[in-house]
Amino acid sequence: MEADIRRLHELRQQGKGCAQIMMQLALEMKGEENESMIRVMSGLCNGMNCGLMCGAFSGAACMMSYFDSAAAVDMIPELAEWFEDTYGSMNCGDILNDDMGNRVLKCPKLMEQTYREAKEILEEYGFDLTAMAEARWGE
Repeated sequence: MEADIRRLHELRQQGKGCAQIMMQLALEMKGEENESMIRVMSGLCNGMNCGLMCGAFSGAACMMSYFDSAAAVDMIPELAEWFEDTYGSMNCGDILNDDMGNRVLKCPKLMEQTYREAKEILEEYGFDLTAMAEARWGE
């Protein structure tokens, strides 16, 4: 398992929410810390805490903006198209069939896939997240 994916699952086990994990990965890859930002990101978790916009998607969009806010204007729609094609909806409630208990079954894979897609898009825009992750968490 790649170092960044392993870290994603470690953060999940620590109780971080989907959007928080995406931003925590970005911060750590850049060698930065910002607990206030991670706390704020909790407002996007669990579909903004009411089953709306998926926190993994919104967190990945924030991660893209964190790396390059100007390019994010083009990157985020690309991620959104992939997300909707893959999951059929952008809404947490729809993805989980309006049962938040389904998070345990669906969210780990969804977070991993969304992170991978965001990472791939960022790499297309010149950010070598693979090298950054290996430098940060590599063995």
